[in-house]
Amino acid sequence: MTLNEMQVAFQTDASILGDYQLMSKTELANGYCDADEKALAYKISGDKDKETEQEILRSAYYSALMLRYWYKIFEWYKNSYTLNLPITDYVDWLSDSLYVAFYYRVWRYKFEAVVKKGIFKEYKLDENGNKIPNKYYYEVDQNAPDKIINRCCGSMRGRVFQFHNKDKRKADTQTYSLDAILEEDGDYAINYIGAYSKDEKTFLGGAYSLVQMLLDRGENLEALIVHSIANYQNYKKEKEIKTIKTISEETGEEIKQKEITIKSKFDSKKLVKHLNSIDEDFIFHFCDNYKINDNIGNKILNSLKNLSNAKLYKVIEKTLEEIKQTPDLLACII
Repeated sequence: MTLNEMQVAFQTDASILGDYQLMSKTELANGYCDADEKALAYKISGDKDKETEQEILRSAYYSALMLRYWYKIFEWYKNSYTLNLPITDYVDWLSDSLYVAFYYRVWRYKFEAVVKKGIFKEYKLDENGNKIPNKYYYEVDQNAPDKIINRCCGSMRGRVFQFHNKDKRKADTQTYSLDAILEEDGDYAINYIGAYSKDEKTFLGGAYSLVQMLLDRGENLEALIVHSIANYQNYKKEKEIKTIKTISEETGEEIKQKEITIKSKFDSKKLVKHLNSIDEDFIFHFCDNYKINDNIGNKILNSLKNLSNAKLYKVIEKTLEEIKQTPDLLACII
């Protein structure tokens, strides 16, 4: 299907709701959750007809939300051009982003809750055993669903970039260890290592483990730096021309040939620019991804904002040197 055909299909499905374009994002998001939860209840009770009715409604709300965030497809297509993906692939990005948002449904509960696959498990409790008020509850913040969905969209791009970078490394004829990159021309970089699990929507493997280990050691800013290196475009492409000598099969004489290779090289300037752009939304996702307290996230953000660019460069260099000199950390990625 073409992008236009996909859009028309979503429009047809969403039309079941009537004037869905007049509904707010919060109404659409809660409508989806209501229909989803009712469908599950009817399934458990064995009422197939009503289950089907709610499933049709659930699909319509989903389609309406796909259309409401359709502009994201063109944003991704523009700022992710290096992936060379067809524009229709970004429809999957959007669909997966909504999946993650509805998996946790952060805005649905008055108190912070543990939700998996859209099903409520339990309330989170503070150190005194009390429920924790949810600042993202939709009655407290009417724009909460939109904020959560936008965060999921933002994180999706980073996750897919890591996935494709991993595939690209597999296809490459030359692999680089962290140690080799650290020594190359005085530049520093973390290998892009990790895997992507569509079911759990989380990173596995070296980079994730390394960030988690740094967090466990209380090196929170360093963990954020490694996460940023592993998941965002912090490298530049450089052309390298070499002259190699070979023997002509026809004449047996020595001939010189030029060999051109394109290398991706870590660019600390891009990393610093990215770190300077980090805001509360980014930190929210970072905390959620690594299951750390929001208070720690706020401290990381405050520390980051209080550092000058000169100090940021030093922290980056110190972080990568520490990894190189610490066997436990280095073992995560080589």
